[in-house]
Amino acid sequence: MSTELAANGTSGRILDIAERLVQTRGFNAFSYADIAAALNITKASLHYHFATKAKLGERLVERYQESFIAALARIDGQILVSYPNADAGSHQLIARARAFAATHANTHVFVNLGAIPYWSLLRQVEMLIGNSSSGIMETASFALPTVDIGLRQRGRERARNVLNAAPDAAAILEKIADARSAAFRDSLAGLENPYGDGHASEKIVEALTTIPLTPELLIKRAQ
Repeated sequence: MSTELAANGTSGRILDIAERLVQTRGFNAFSYADIAAALNITKASLHYHFATKAKLGERLVERYQESFIAALARIDGQILVSYPNADAGSHQLIARARAFAATHANTHVFVNLGAIPYWSLLRQVEMLIGNSSSGIMETASFALPTVDIGLRQRGRERARNVLNAAPDAAAILEKIADARSAAFRDSLAGLENPYGDGHASEKIVEALTTIPLTPELLIKRAQ
């Protein structure tokens, strides 16, 4: 095996272990020492492949993006892509999405759909795929099957329309197949959004205008 191939193999194993640690602990909760121990290599070897943990994180984001694009390439039907937020790696993801759309006539990329067109699309599309909070908070209002990728929304309350997938192509495609199944779609009948029905502001105003404003409101109470 050439030195280059050996280096690539070690880099891949480092990324595999780092990805597993991200899935079980979160990115900030593991160290290079954890990776080195898992692979039985020195920290110096780790720094040779990824000089800093930030560089390792950047490569993990790239790997997740590659998996996402690979999954999209296996989807039949029209694909609508909305720009991501300005998070780490967003510019690279935009570039990948545009490059993908340039070679896939069924894919269309939008910078900003706006609220009304976006909500209208949620009523019409087959499913939502990604790691947006919209998949957690909004799609339940339309009983729309949602494939939530990775850990970005981990810990947030969600309705049963949301399926979580690890950030690799095979896992994403498996959950897409589940979301497309008649049994899963039928199971969403009568779904209620745990984030409310869109009338929270009216209820808040009603409470604030009807609750007696007495001194007792200033007293902290232990529950």
